[in-house]
Amino acid sequence: MKIKFIPLLLLGSIFVEAQITSTNGASVYVSPNTLVYSTGDVKVSNTSGVFTNEGNIEISEGTITSSSADKFVLTYTDTSNYGQLIIKSATAAGSKADAGDTKEITVQKNLLERITDELTAQKSQINFGVPFVNYTFSQLTKDITGNDNVTPPSLPCAPPWQEGARAYCYNKSQLWNSHPLFVWNYNNRLRWDPYDKNQSHLELGKRYIVRSEIFKGVNPSSFTGVTNFKGIPYVAGQKENIPNSLPYQIVENYNFGNGIRESAYGVRYYTYLEDPFALKELETPGNKFSATTTNEELEKVGFANNILYATNPYTSNLNLATLTNNFDGMIGAAVSRGVTVYSQANSREDALFYLVTRTVGGQLTGDIDQVTIIPPMSTFIIKTNPENNKTNLDLFSQNASLAQTFDYPKKPISSTVTAASKTKVSSFSSSQVEDLYQLNLIMSVEDKISNTYLATADEFTTGQFNDVEASLPFDGDVFTSVYTIPESKEGGINPGFENSKLYINTMNVASSKVAIPVGVNISGEDKGKRFTFTSELRLNQVPLSMNETNYPNPDAKFYFHDKATNIVKEIDQNFTYSVNLEDSTNDRFEIFWSDSGLISSEEVTNDDNIINDTVVDDNNNSLNNSNTINSTSVYKSGSDYKVRFNSNWKKADITIFNVVGQLISNEKNVNTQIDYLLPIFDNYSSVYVIVIVNPTTGEKIIKKIVK
Repeated sequence: MKIKFIPLLLLGSIFVEAQITSTNGASVYVSPNTLVYSTGDVKVSNTSGVFTNEGNIEISEGTITSSSADKFVLTYTDTSNYGQLIIKSATAAGSKADAGDTKEITVQKNLLERITDELTAQKSQINFGVPFVNYTFSQLTKDITGNDNVTPPSLPCAPPWQEGARAYCYNKSQLWNSHPLFVWNYNNRLRWDPYDKNQSHLELGKRYIVRSEIFKGVNPSSFTGVTNFKGIPYVAGQKENIPNSLPYQIVENYNFGNGIRESAYGVRYYTYLEDPFALKELETPGNKFSATTTNEELEKVGFANNILYATNPYTSNLNLATLTNNFDGMIGAAVSRGVTVYSQANSREDALFYLVTRTVGGQLTGDIDQVTIIPPMSTFIIKTNPENNKTNLDLFSQNASLAQTFDYPKKPISSTVTAASKTKVSSFSSSQVEDLYQLNLIMSVEDKISNTYLATADEFTTGQFNDVEASLPFDGDVFTSVYTIPESKEGGINPGFENSKLYINTMNVASSKVAIPVGVNISGEDKGKRFTFTSELRLNQVPLSMNETNYPNPDAKFYFHDKATNIVKEIDQNFTYSVNLEDSTNDRFEIFWSDSGLISSEEVTNDDNIINDTVVDDNNNSLNNSNTINSTSVYKSGSDYKVRFNSNWKKADITIFNVVGQLISNEKNVNTQIDYLLPIFDNYSSVYVIVIVNPTTGEKIIKKIVK
């Protein structure tokens, strides 16, 4: 039996025990959060209709066929809602398409998720992972340039150890500035190798970087737009030209050359190698691998050892917890989003990273929402404990298909927590563990957000480095950012680590009245601006619900202290603190646990530009009487969240971030005569920061929504 679709919009859940066929010019659009499940093939058998998927399609026994690759499209231009495809049968996927048909599909993706400036885009190296089988360099060139007839950029070199490599390949700077594609070396050499001109296809799961500067010379198309990648989607269990697994790099006693040694291709190691899980203990200022870092320092902390770099090879999300058996034996993991900025071979590159670390009890700290679920084509990093002797990661077998998921990056499964409880079962571990309290301190300035994590549990020791801690995964001396600084046992900055910047910090649950220093780095363009601190609280990985103001245990509280004003505020779910900052500081702010031991000089009040969160019920009634005609407020209507504007406002600019600073939406010149529907349609718990600006008066309102 076949199910034929005429032009329509698919909403909700569609379960079809048959073949799905789009015929007679029909176009089908699968909307976000819609699941289409089919036991048979999905076939677009005409020349005019297009099957566009912005939802989720699972095919249990069949595959995808169409008259051309551009007839079946997965959208990946919205990081909150994008099309996903899971094909379960490797046998069906490996079968031949009918005459005149193809199994190729189109994946629409923004290669540059961070960069919008055209000049910057021309000098970028872009993280890239292949979601297709037997995908060639020629195909990559055509997809990037949008030109089927373009000649691919020259691949001047095979790796120098191969027969036939030319002396030209040893001209290091010339090679780096001439080669369009590099691949990470998986033979423990800690470097990017030029893509081998003799290679038949790009390999699944491996980490590539695309040199946009080289492709710009081929075609002036913009890297800031949508790229249509075309190929045959990989299905778990396929064997042809697929590696068995990917190896962890084992690099004991590696010679980094005291910071100035270069790879075989003329790029200094310190400009691109990262290991935030190890760097926290470096005595080098800022915990950074720099030109002055010694080889002995790096070896002492196990820098770059037992790390795996990989990309998601599927056309669906990948659950990293499932793939790694609940992060068993892991020290931590990280996810890279999109682009790495490139300037010169001897200057540091910085990618946008999210990371988590794993406690002894099996729980996670850090960016749990962003790292547990890996989007298609995204790079992820895993660092294992060397004592566990893990040598490779199974990313391709039929067992790995169990890790494929339509879930978006979201919270771990919640469990009931009571004030009297002393132990809790972690959602990633079957063992009993002590309660883990985690603060995500969020700092916002205009359209930028930075965050840092502080966790407390009985297993941590205050005043020394714990394995679960991690340094900033980006350059905190360049970007506007918030971080904590290693503390001494008595509180305050640990001598010798004044310039250290921690992304994840920990302390013992019994360490009350111990000050954890908070630092703020401010880039030039942000100096003198208004900064706002907010929070997200978790207990045993689970975010507190909208109905919970603070932890059930009355003694479990974080406190924020501004030493310049002697203001102390309890950090609960409604915590907000705003202040103008002229310059970077390492000694103004601090956080306490359980008891600050301080008396605040005054309660914090909002200035004319900052308004506290408005709490409303489902009937649009403000619970604090601020939802009036002369105020701008956020309210809930059913499952939606809306903005009601001050009657004097003519236009508004509205920006939305998630809890880790990822831009969700940015809309200018919003009509203020009607209520504005906030585009946050996720069906799972999350925290959002809403920045509402009156472009005429400069008035700014910052709201936090806990879903």
